Amino acid sequence: MSSKNQHIMISAGLLSIFTFATTFAIAGKLQPLKASHSKIQTSLYTSPDNSLDICTREHPGPLVNVEKHSKRKKSNRAIKGPKCPLPSGSWQFIPELSDEFNGNGLDTAKWYPSNPEWLGRPPGYFSHKNVSAKNGYLTLTSKREALPGLPEGYHTFTTAAVKSKERMLYGYYEIRCKPMDSRCSSAFWFYAGDPDTWTEIDVFELCGRNSDPEMERKYFMTVHLMKLPGLDNEIHEQTDWIAPFRLADDFFICGFEWNENEMKWYVNGKLIKTKENTYWHQFLNMNFDSETMPEWFGLPAPEDPEGHFEIDYVRVWKKKDVQPLLPLSGCHSKEQPLRHRLIFSCDDMETTTCYLTGKP
Repeated sequence: MSSKNQHIMISAGLLSIFTFATTFAIAGKLQPLKASHSKIQTSLYTSPDNSLDICTREHPGPLVNVEKHSKRKKSNRAIKGPKCPLPSGSWQFIPELSDEFNGNGLDTAKWYPSNPEWLGRPPGYFSHKNVSAKNGYLTLTSKREALPGLPEGYHTFTTAAVKSKERMLYGYYEIRCKPMDSRCSSAFWFYAGDPDTWTEIDVFELCGRNSDPEMERKYFMTVHLMKLPGLDNEIHEQTDWIAPFRLADDFFICGFEWNENEMKWYVNGKLIKTKENTYWHQFLNMNFDSETMPEWFGLPAPEDPEGHFEIDYVRVWKKKDVQPLLPLSGCHSKEQPLRHRLIFSCDDMETTTCYLTGKP
């Protein structure tokens, strides 16, 4: 049987079950279903007129909110991982989105070694040769370098970027890092630019070296909204926090908590900013990069050394009672916008308890 026919049969057979479960899922409760099929992910959508759409696709890997019960010995047990450092809430570690950088190179199943959608901020050009992952650290390098044949506007400097291959939504994100001692930036941020929606969250943008000592301690946090159905104006809101230390001098821990109601920024466990989450509900890619900022930070002087932005680890947790962090395919349209998404997943050769979970 073709996978397409499997999708159709599963969707038709589960429609009545999904319809019955919709009320409970939207209320935030988890209702288990038993199934045994090939690895299939089915998404149920309810539109504002309460009509139902079912979309299915094969899923390349495990879903977060799937709990398996096997009659045989499990070969893939859940990775417990480190405990979330936040003092409250029930959190689950997400290894698919985390990285300790302990391998022999960048894990290209998780990361792009540059930004496939952007060449960098001129004049600095993102070079994949400036990205390395070894000895337990991800390192992004910015330096004075003239490469031949660069596009117009790019010259004199090469910089670096790493972008996640998965998109993510909500959770607690933590990195331990040492920003580069350079006028080139060190940044940790999220973004996605879709046809109808384009949002961005800058956890931090830092200038490690500057003639102004206060600039070397400023921790810039920004949210952007470039495009959203129903909104005519862009939103760009930036605040800064003055650290009690020079940011490029040593490693520190950066945390970002993101949920449907608010966003929180942390440094070394201290809460430094809270913002109401009004518009930032889009699945986003995680990014680390270094950029030249001629008008904001200035450019490195000829005598300045290379800059190295070092990241010890990236760790991601989600609350156990919210939807998966990994994005799902959808069938909603601009005319019938998504109201609730319900997720069903099952795995071959195992009796699987599949949960329906819905979030606006």
